[in-house]
Amino acid sequence: MNVPRKEIYRYMGYKGATPDDRTVALVEDCLDELLSVPSWEVTSCVTAVEAATDTVRLLRSRGADARTADKEDECVLAEFKSRTLSSHLKGCDRAMILAATIGPAPDELTDRYTESGEITKAYVMQACGSAAVEELCDEFTAGLDIPDGFSLRTRYSPGYGDFPLQAQKELLELLPEPGIVLTDTLMMIPSKSVTALIGICADPDSPACSENDSNKSENSSNKNGTSAGSSDPGAKCRFCSKTDCDFRL
Repeated sequence: MNVPRKEIYRYMGYKGATPDDRTVALVEDCLDELLSVPSWEVTSCVTAVEAATDTVRLLRSRGADARTADKEDECVLAEFKSRTLSSHLKGCDRAMILAATIGPAPDELTDRYTESGEITKAYVMQACGSAAVEELCDEFTAGLDIPDGFSLRTRYSPGYGDFPLQAQKELLELLPEPGIVLTDTLMMIPSKSVTALIGICADPDSPACSENDSNKSENSSNKNGTSAGSSDPGAKCRFCSKTDCDFRL
């Protein structure tokens, strides 16, 4: 993982100023020690999403195997009251739930330095951990194989805007083995962890994801004769042969 040093300095409070040589050396020592324990982990899943004026709903797509169009199979997985999140997800028909952690190393090392009286080093380690988990998220999203016809919004985490911090609990419960524990006070363990929603926009005029143009006319309607458009975000997936797609509903 290549953690940008400028992000570490930003977490340390530098605002464009150049740190002195001693500080630079301390950052390098802390970062080397942190990255020598590769325990980071990223977990994600994709759900259908509805964004109203001030409400966002995460939905299970129609049909457990994403190949039926039974309206009765649709259900609300989670609902959040947030005007800013709704605005951020406007135009998205699905969202990726993301949880990322770089593991317990930053917490353990910070405690060790604090107990030994190395307060400055403990502070620098915290900054390195914060920058590292953000870089982990950036590298994960940059490495996604985004099918033609889709684009990603930026990450939006509980606690931003009016997206309640309590939403972390619901997001983590929807992920298989996220590697993160939430305390009663909504603190994440390990502390250098992130939960977020990433809006996924599908172009309604594109073919069914990566399918070729010949499938567009053949699959332009579902078994009920209705259009496979934005009102049914799982429709494209049911007509797509790429069953291992990260964006599948």
